[in-house]
Amino acid sequence: LARETSATGAVLSLGGNIAFWGRKPDGAPWEAGIRDPNDPGGSSVVGTVRVNGGSLVTSGLYERTFELDGVTYWHILDPRTGEPVQTDVASVTVLSPSSTAADALSTTLFVAGSRRGAEIADALEDTAAYFILQDGRTVESTRWQELTDFSSQMGR
Repeated sequence: LARETSATGAVLSLGGNIAFWGRKPDGAPWEAGIRDPNDPGGSSVVGTVRVNGGSLVTSGLYERTFELDGVTYWHILDPRTGEPVQTDVASVTVLSPSSTAADALSTTLFVAGSRRGAEIADALEDTAAYFILQDGRTVESTRWQELTDFSSQMGR
């Protein structure tokens, strides 16, 4: 719809999936915060990412969880076992030109874990990923800084 009007840019946010087109009216890039997975009920962010287009999608273990017998389960399942995936990743944010690709990749990279996930992202042109690990460390794919303007607010 935005392309059929005189709009020079638009943003569509569907929770963890955000699509950006063009630029803001003042010509500046779009900005989005990356939530801190260690503050699931809060609004803390680990940083702000600025992009000029594409889709930014985050998958994390802090959404859609339940506890049973003292064990927390989340909605991202390991396709090999059907159980909640066991990984070093707490969340992964993917930037891709395609919303569909970014959505599929965020889950795939989460399941793959940070080391293999970063390798997968690096093999894809115009794709970048930012991992926040369960121990609080972070991992960036090779193109994360190249394709985004990221300001970390993490003191780690």
